[in-house]
Amino acid sequence: MLWDISTSGACIQAFEQIPIRISCLLRLHQHAGPEVIERTAQLLWRDTVMRAHYVGMRFEQPIPADSSTFLGVLIENSKQSQDNQNANSD
Repeated sequence: MLWDISTSGACIQAFEQIPIRISCLLRLHQHAGPEVIERTAQLLWRDTVMRAHYVGMRFEQPIPADSSTFLGVLIENSKQSQDNQNANSD
């Protein structure tokens, strides 16, 4: 399960411990459409919290942060939401 993502890496929650210091292929599917993003990633760290296994990874090639990917759309929406919150707190 995807826990967190940025243009340069991700954190996943796994059902079991996954070895680190290896490469893997991460495939992300958008639920609302056919888009698929694939990235080779290096698994850098892992942590277990209350029997949940988290693994942090860095992509070998960043995901574009523009509107050409669903990640870019999420980033843009997040920035707009933050801008709105900042404007309302002034």
